[in-house]
Amino acid sequence: MSDNRPKSRRTGVRAIIVAMKCRSWHGAKVLQGGECMRDTRMETGLAEVAGKPKQAGEVRSRWEWTEPSVWTENMLAALETGVKGGKWFSLIDKVWDERNLRASFEKRFSTNSFGFRPGRGCKDALRMVDALLKGGFNWAVDADLKAYFDSIPHEKLMEEIEKEISDGRILKLIRQYLGQEVMEGLEGWTPEEGTPQGAVISPLLANIYLNSLDHKMAEEGRQMIRYADDFVILCKTREEAENALETVRQWTKEAGLTLHPEKTRIVNATEERFEFLGYRFEKGYRYPRRKNLGKLRDKIRRFTKRTNGYSLEDIISRMNPSLVGWFGYFKHSRKCVFKEIDGWIRMRLRSILRKRQGRKSRAKGDDNHRWPNKFFVEHGLYSLSSAHVKICQSRCTS
Repeated sequence: MSDNRPKSRRTGVRAIIVAMKCRSWHGAKVLQGGECMRDTRMETGLAEVAGKPKQAGEVRSRWEWTEPSVWTENMLAALETGVKGGKWFSLIDKVWDERNLRASFEKRFSTNSFGFRPGRGCKDALRMVDALLKGGFNWAVDADLKAYFDSIPHEKLMEEIEKEISDGRILKLIRQYLGQEVMEGLEGWTPEEGTPQGAVISPLLANIYLNSLDHKMAEEGRQMIRYADDFVILCKTREEAENALETVRQWTKEAGLTLHPEKTRIVNATEERFEFLGYRFEKGYRYPRRKNLGKLRDKIRRFTKRTNGYSLEDIISRMNPSLVGWFGYFKHSRKCVFKEIDGWIRMRLRSILRKRQGRKSRAKGDDNHRWPNKFFVEHGLYSLSSAHVKICQSRCTS
């Protein structure tokens, strides 16, 4: 019997049938007890999508990296607009691809959450803090969650995950991951709270658990900027900041978490300082945290011991990558920071040269004339101050 339907329609239906043969879960819902029921509405929906190549093409082009045999156009549309009922019933066949994992459950996260998310990072969060401070949000709730990654309650975390996922196989894998035995020396124990730091999905689970706090703050009109467990709430008045902090206290208590009693405080950013993502915000300026400055100095000290036997060129070439990397993150600091560090590094190098000439102690005033700043530039030393000037010039011309 011949099929008198248009060719495009026949092709669309055949594609669905092939997909169903390859993946038995297509068009089916998993019921309790492992039974499957064919969902004719889903099949009809898929046929309709297949019959509209223009719309399907637009959706597919935005998700071109997905595997066509796994992700139908209907499913891709659900990633953008939300899945019916709010839950995914079959996910185990999608977790094998890293790109799928990076894009998963993204739609649910707050725009003010920047940690471990595609297309977002520390610098985006810092830019938002800068913009809010310049916009008059000068009262900061500088909050610190005590041992966050070690204290997330497993059952409460699973409750949050189960709001989005009903695939028992995925849920079982996550429970096994959380319940893996921890070895300390020759003794082992099974954790009932916390996520393994440094593990593959630990940052994602941490984001999931704090997601409700993000949305709660947004619903109250609060400007909360979060990167993993590090967050700050910026307000226009002290009263707003106090109310925001009280909301956070109530939420953390219900979530089984603890705010650090000494590190959590309310700060007037025009008079005091607060720290966020390695920076110290103080009176309208940014500085590296003292801890981060100390780490850089410790690294430079290892390269510039006076007993160092390498040539000056070798010392500088070994040290420069650390300076370039550090500047790449802290380039938005106040310019006096770079001048101070540059001077300290040159002093260390002059002390090496001084010792090689048989002189004792650290470099002194006359050594600045003996080995001027230009001398180190000619030997290739990376200058933080010069790099900062170039950035400022490029901003003025752009």
